[in-house]
Amino acid sequence: MSITRQQAHALAGFIRTIRPTWDELLLTNILADQAHHELPDIAVAAIRTALDATKQNPVSIAWDGDHWPAPLRRETSQPPLTTHDRTSRRQAIDRCGMCDDSGYTAYGICHHDPDAAERGRRGAALARAALTQARTREDQPA
Repeated sequence: MSITRQQAHALAGFIRTIRPTWDELLLTNILADQAHHELPDIAVAAIRTALDATKQNPVSIAWDGDHWPAPLRRETSQPPLTTHDRTSRRQAIDRCGMCDDSGYTAYGICHHDPDAAERGRRGAALARAALTQARTREDQPA
């Protein structure tokens, strides 16, 4: 069973009882991005990372390491990255002005798309306008 957004949010709340300074939205996004892992393994990795005093932020949950249960380190649902894939990702991160050196923004994994926020704003505005128009029609007498 993979992790749902609701489960990621609940797990983030628990992890914040261990690390209260970790940003809840960032933590939730990182946990939700681990959907290629099984839920129990995500929980173990998150707890182990939170208990590790050398880990300064929740981004390290997403990294490979001994905080993941042993079977997941040997088996992943995704094929290993080739050198070309790693190089391409590193170049995208290096060129991007929106994310940190790990490829994350404050809200989760960065997709290196500077137009995404504006597209989101336009989409939200269109949705609000459609809802307002629908409410206006409902309020008018027949």
